[in-house]
Amino acid sequence: MKNKTTINRCLLSSAFLLFIAAAIPAGLAAATALGQLGLSAPPAVPPVTLSEAVRVLPQAQAAPADIFNKPADKIYYLSPWQVDLTQFPQAPAAGSAVDNEDLAAVRRWQVERTEAQCAAANAQSNATYDDFFGEVSPFGNPAPAEVEKIFDKVRTDAGSIVYVQKEKYKRPRPFLRDTSLTPCLGRESGYSYPSGHAATARVFGLILSALVPADSGIFMSYAYQGALNRVIGGVHHPSDIAAGKDLGDAIYKALKQNSKFKTDLDTLRRNLKPAAQRELAVHLPPVQALNWLEQEKPLLLDIRTPDEYAQGHLKDSVVMDFYAPDFAEKLGQLDKTAKYLIYCRTGRRSGKALETMQQLGFTQAHDIEGGITAWAAAGYPVIK
Repeated sequence: MKNKTTINRCLLSSAFLLFIAAAIPAGLAAATALGQLGLSAPPAVPPVTLSEAVRVLPQAQAAPADIFNKPADKIYYLSPWQVDLTQFPQAPAAGSAVDNEDLAAVRRWQVERTEAQCAAANAQSNATYDDFFGEVSPFGNPAPAEVEKIFDKVRTDAGSIVYVQKEKYKRPRPFLRDTSLTPCLGRESGYSYPSGHAATARVFGLILSALVPADSGIFMSYAYQGALNRVIGGVHHPSDIAAGKDLGDAIYKALKQNSKFKTDLDTLRRNLKPAAQRELAVHLPPVQALNWLEQEKPLLLDIRTPDEYAQGHLKDSVVMDFYAPDFAEKLGQLDKTAKYLIYCRTGRRSGKALETMQQLGFTQAHDIEGGITAWAAAGYPVIK
């Protein structure tokens, strides 16, 4: 007898997909996607119609993460119909204001992206656990084989769930709709809405956050960056990744109710390295620091001198002079359960300050790697 968890591909035939599409209510919630990403749209250009875009779809090359472009042969935890998508937003209509803003944002990134950003996006092409979280993995890097296997099962189920939605909306990739766009990730195949990378990174980040709540800000920042990399690379619109995050939330909510996943979550918990043996992600590169600052709203501490602070500082930061004789005493008076992001000029003082904070019992303190110098060099705002 065939395993009950095996899903025959015919279940995801065209007729089945039409049934799923009809059964899922959808409301548009992507209008704020650009604002959430901090992207402003240049003047809109006449959009390519859906029919014109679909005609050129076969010209695209195969994507490394083809898992999102076809149904899996097996279900490990969740079938596509077991995820509540009543609040999932529908794709923006071709030619709508949101659709035009989406294309404008991708054009902007094509002009502004760097080779390093493209390289970082390419490094995550397969949407695996190590792709997204290898640098900050609480299991060590590389993660144990049984840990990798669990995350791969989550990724496989997420792939089938994403596939159903992609087939429902059939939104073409940005570069198929605007011939001026040249993705630095290659001309990936498959449809654009929602982003499978964004959904998978979100689910992974939520799982890690449940396991190590103290590092939740770091994990979700990495998940956010993994999603944004798909826009930077030119293969997704901002509303694609916003929808991917929504889908990831829905998938994670369903996973938490699944008995098989609960058992595997215990396995993940047993594989966590003790905090003392982990390289805690306390030093955040400017882009990760910006993500964490925007999402988690930590208290921002400038530990330079008042004179340095007056010459330029980050908005809403509070000065606390590292060289003051009562610096450690003032740190000790702060709420040790709150979130903090600290910075100095180049990162040397903030690194020492973090060591002091860890000794004092702070659990959610991070600094900007390279200090305000690296922050300004990355193009982020400094005020006087």
